[in-house]
Amino acid sequence: MSRGVVLTAYDNSVFEYHRLVVPCAWFINHHLGVPITVITDSDGAEKIQAINGADRLIQNFIIEEHLGGNGQRTYTPSNGDSDSLTFGVFKNKTRLSLYELSPYEETLFVDLDYLIMNNTLNSLWGSSAPMRA
Repeated sequence: MSRGVVLTAYDNSVFEYHRLVVPCAWFINHHLGVPITVITDSDGAEKIQAINGADRLIQNFIIEEHLGGNGQRTYTPSNGDSDSLTFGVFKNKTRLSLYELSPYEETLFVDLDYLIMNNTLNSLWGSSAPMRA
């Protein structure tokens, strides 16, 4: 049975999500040791592949051009200044078809801002539950 992790990365005018892919993939590779697939648009795939080390961490890219956003997301600057909030389109419509797009029989979907720091998630493989949150 094939098992792997799926990440999605769609940049918007405010945040470059592609920059989080390699650090996130490094932790997945180090702690879980399973293949990693990134779902992104053609521009995102090109940017990710240009990052040093990406080719050693990511086994597969699925190019899925995004057809618009799911509304606005609020981005707070790193200093936490609530007077400097920025709004950007949140592109997450691809999540609706993650399991159809996934090349794995068992898929773990991980948000890019979630860094896996141990192998605990490996205990989910082989679960009888069809989906866990």
